[in-house]
Amino acid sequence: INCEKGLSSTPCNSCKVCEDITASRAVDVFEIDAASHTGVDNIRDLIENSRYAPGIARFKTFIIDEVHMLSRSAFNALLKTLEEPPDHVVFIMATTELAKVPVTVLSRCQRYDFRRIPVEQIVSHLRSVAERERIRVTDDALMIIAIQADGSMRDAQGMLEHVSAASTEMIDVEAVEKMLGLVERSTMHDLLTSVIARDVAIVLDMIGRVYQYGQDLNLLYRTLIESFRNMMVLKAGYTNLALPREEKEFLTEIIRDLPFEELHRIVSVLIRSEEDLKFSSLPKVTIETVLLRVMSAPRLVDLQQIIQTAASRQGPVPIRQSSQASLAEKYK
Repeated sequence: INCEKGLSSTPCNSCKVCEDITASRAVDVFEIDAASHTGVDNIRDLIENSRYAPGIARFKTFIIDEVHMLSRSAFNALLKTLEEPPDHVVFIMATTELAKVPVTVLSRCQRYDFRRIPVEQIVSHLRSVAERERIRVTDDALMIIAIQADGSMRDAQGMLEHVSAASTEMIDVEAVEKMLGLVERSTMHDLLTSVIARDVAIVLDMIGRVYQYGQDLNLLYRTLIESFRNMMVLKAGYTNLALPREEKEFLTEIIRDLPFEELHRIVSVLIRSEEDLKFSSLPKVTIETVLLRVMSAPRLVDLQQIIQTAASRQGPVPIRQSSQASLAEKYK
């Protein structure tokens, strides 16, 4: 909106205004962190500043990040300016919790909802960053970082920077899991296999081992839900999953003889029990209880398979022709 070759959805990045904004030295663009400037006095200073025309740019632009953190009195002070903004002023407000922004403010704004960035795009961007910064990292490691970022490019880049700062060697999946505090893939594979095999002793031993190492049990539970969800959709025939190739092959192999109904039951139990873990003061006991419930319940089988098996054993059922008169006599 301030580019000298604008107005345009794509800035030229070569004019003076674009270069100043990129270098964070533009005198007419102000970025305010509402989390640390929540009071009404901060908003009054902003309003006073907005009365003056821009020095160089087309608009005097105020970017208010995490706007939901403003106090009620600060929102009220800003409301009058939002109702009748000066022609030379643009307010850009960003928030991750839209429900906390007053309706009176929302009604005076144009709303744009940003979607999560797909995993494939995050991996592609991280790969280009790694090449420019000469960071040696495997594709599977980038995939793990992208999945953990949950659609946020900023979080993904922060994770990559964090991992690369602690390692000078080739960054692989194990290094990423260690630095981010994730449960190792081999441990998760053993746990998933043991749950499906209903090996209670191994499952309890592994939960105890994860707990002793001080790893986040809530993260372990979330990984369990995501893993069984992936197995469920793979069993349903959906293969377009953002997973490393080896992970997808492993999940496909362990569900080979497991019916869809059983996977659906496991996912349902885990989701319904998530609230119990969230408010539990004994997360280890809660996870053990949930997994024991999963393993002790009768295993569900494919209903269609039962029907086909019964039909093949009994053969077709003979039907005798009867006249209408004999039927009426029979049911008199």
